[in-house]
Amino acid sequence: MELTLSTFLIVCPAMFFAGVIDAVSGGGGLLTLPAFLLAGVPPHLVSGTNIASCAMGAAVSAARFFRSGKVYLRTALIACPATILGACLGARLNLFIPERVLEVTILALIPLVAIVVLFKRNLGDESHVEELSLRRQTVTALLIGSVLGVYNGFIGAGAGTFLMLAFAAFNKLDLVTASGNAKICGICATVAAAVTYAMSGAVLWPLALASVGFNILGNFLGAGLALKKGVRIIRPMFFVVLVLLFIRVGYLLLP
Repeated sequence: MELTLSTFLIVCPAMFFAGVIDAVSGGGGLLTLPAFLLAGVPPHLVSGTNIASCAMGAAVSAARFFRSGKVYLRTALIACPATILGACLGARLNLFIPERVLEVTILALIPLVAIVVLFKRNLGDESHVEELSLRRQTVTALLIGSVLGVYNGFIGAGAGTFLMLAFAAFNKLDLVTASGNAKICGICATVAAAVTYAMSGAVLWPLALASVGFNILGNFLGAGLALKKGVRIIRPMFFVVLVLLFIRVGYLLLP
């Protein structure tokens, strides 16, 4: 496609704000995917260009959480391979199961998830992972990686947000560390997907390279916000992402 100034003016700011959202709570793709389409990027190049643009930013965010000690490596490293394998399985299932079935399910589940988080106000306030046995930590990490890896490969929208919530709810991590674990899992899946798209020629490289710096800056600032403000910034942003996801899925289901 022919790239114009308006293309960059739409995509680059969106990549910055998406980086902030991704670093805090996940779900930045809910902002960038519509931006790419609005900028006139062909649909078959949108996913690849988006992931290639976000890979470096995701790595910066993950590194900042890791350096701050806000990653529980034991369960993060267990969940990572499961996330990658689950994403591969989810991508293959996409070929056989109508996407509309999962979209309807997600549309129904989002309000329930919001209600749980809203009424369970102490969710993720403190870490209680050490109270869990090693076996339970391992099993929950494998389930989190596998189930949300499949979701990531099948639909993907908001996967980082659900990873964070799952680590907080089932692995008993505080929300900041749960976010750090989600970043580690997310970077593995993102890099694997970026390489796959690049090898398939499905990346619009001039646009990806132009916007990557904006995404890195957004992730850097967003990670700083999450690490400094903690639950006070993560919880509100979580609800913002849920609303965006609800709107996106609802729009896709319109006749």
